[in-house]
Amino acid sequence: MKVHLAYGKTGLDLEVPAQRATVIEPRFQPALPDPQGALHQALARPIGSRPLRELVGARDTVGIVVSDLTRPMPTADVVRAIMRELPRVQDRNVTIFIGLGTHRKMTGKEVEGVLGDLGGRFAVSQTDCADNGAFRTVGHARAGHPIRFVSAFLDCSVRIVTGLMEPHLFAGVSGGPKGILPGLAGMETIVGNHSPAHLLHPRASYGFTHGNPLWEEIHAAALLAKPTFLVNVTVNKNREITAVFAGEMDAAFERGSQYVRDTAMVAVPRQYAIVVTTNSGYPLDLNLYQAVKGMTAAAPILKPGGAMIVAAECWDGIPYGSRMESILRQVKTPQEIISGVEDGRFAGMDQWQALLYAQILQKATVFLKTSHLSADDVRACLAVPCADVSVSLRMLLDRYGPRSAVCVLPEGPQTAPYMDPDMQGED
Repeated sequence: MKVHLAYGKTGLDLEVPAQRATVIEPRFQPALPDPQGALHQALARPIGSRPLRELVGARDTVGIVVSDLTRPMPTADVVRAIMRELPRVQDRNVTIFIGLGTHRKMTGKEVEGVLGDLGGRFAVSQTDCADNGAFRTVGHARAGHPIRFVSAFLDCSVRIVTGLMEPHLFAGVSGGPKGILPGLAGMETIVGNHSPAHLLHPRASYGFTHGNPLWEEIHAAALLAKPTFLVNVTVNKNREITAVFAGEMDAAFERGSQYVRDTAMVAVPRQYAIVVTTNSGYPLDLNLYQAVKGMTAAAPILKPGGAMIVAAECWDGIPYGSRMESILRQVKTPQEIISGVEDGRFAGMDQWQALLYAQILQKATVFLKTSHLSADDVRACLAVPCADVSVSLRMLLDRYGPRSAVCVLPEGPQTAPYMDPDMQGED
């Protein structure tokens, strides 16, 4: 049986024995027949809010938060729809804020890829989370760290947050308040929120928001930025809009979260000795840091001591020169990463992704298929180089014996499988 894996821009074909394989994909949702019409209707008849055009006057300054290139978000289409609802607002009074969080700034070409010609029409802001002078404190978290957001966004009289909704590895569901934290938050705020205590909480996982202390802090902090309006969308594996959730942030997010749980989370009755996963292809599989998302999606259904094959192009490296790379090159075992994060030696940027990666490495052997990391780089990241996914899979099926089976997640974190206690079975 042939399975097409999302990998880079072109994908990879994987041969799997049909009698020993389970393929789990998101429940396919057809594209909206008229996405611009749907966006207009959502903005005109929002959830829990007056229509957007009634909230914005001609003299308002408008800040629109958008995602960076690590999300398959139809950003330009959404921003165009928003601006059609604001005919009285002059272009010079609109700023697009790219929610980088701790990610690097995008290049001019990457900005064009995300915004199209809108980058030349409106001011575009990319703020380095380490630039303390660009942020303002609006409060403090329960743990004591400050809540700091981009000052220029807070100064806008209208604050619109856009984003993609999908299962998230530790915030439960992406979109909603995540556009503000981590999107527009300062380094200290992000590090405090992405703390080991939060990350290791049992509800800091796919699908959980309420009762998840990490998400609850994101939510409470985002409210301090006083968002005016939320516009979130979901997409299918073809990157086509399948649903729009717009309106008051909490009301629209709750509606969208339930849709995500219903369409992108799949209960399974067993764990597998082998799981093959991806990071949903371009642009999500740009580096190993992002590819951890595909690994965490697969981890709940992988038997301890099993093997995980991860196909991620990693055209942006680990990324090279990142804190993630620095941490990985200092250690020889996953436990060293966990200990270093917990005792503060690795505190700061990327500690969260390194910690999650280490937990996966403790549970299973990770085989990494990539077109841009050398074999030595892969080994330095404590993984096993994989030149051909089909070859590695055949080898692992032989290793684990004739009764072993494999589960394939062709779209990686676009699907969040979970063990259902009411279902029985184990590989």
